[in-house]
Amino acid sequence: MEKIKTWLRRLLDALKEPKQANTPAEPLPTKPTPVKPTPTIFRQQKSVDFRTMSDSVIQATGRHDPAIVHRARIVQDAATAIVLCDALALRFGTDYLKADE
Repeated sequence: MEKIKTWLRRLLDALKEPKQANTPAEPLPTKPTPVKPTPTIFRQQKSVDFRTMSDSVIQATGRHDPAIVHRARIVQDAATAIVLCDALALRFGTDYLKADE
């Protein structure tokens, strides 16, 4: 557990701004992420009308793609967190995740 704390402390220190004003800070790594929105499905689909609480059928008549751009950063952050956790588990193991007995 101490190794993980030390590793995380070093990582956080590396991400902080430099202490000296003359030393340029290294830019944080970036990952360009292509995004393709889910297209509208033009088939008839079974649904439920909540006002009448009865079964109904719906069908799209125009393009109604979701605005994934607003959620893309959150998705990228989550994917990055999963990769970092996986890397930590590969490097240090997962024994520290067990409950204390």
